[in-house]
Amino acid sequence: MEVKAGDGVFINGMIAHAAGPSMTIHSRRALSMLFMPEGSVYNGRPAALPAEVAERLRVGDVIADDEHLPLIYVNG
Repeated sequence: MEVKAGDGVFINGMIAHAAGPSMTIHSRRALSMLFMPEGSVYNGRPAALPAEVAERLRVGDVIADDEHLPLIYVNG
């Protein structure tokens, strides 16, 4: 799907997606958000986690890093 400049889209990271080159002299800004349940554990596979987080994790570790991945909602 094509979107206009300034539009936003929500996609599953497992969906193939790409953007063409910026056709202006200006850089392109992007924002990426990763949502996962509280208590999620690292499975050792490459993911969208920031490198600073992934390099410190071992398989089975709870993914809890408030600096890079702040908790935004607690159920209950």
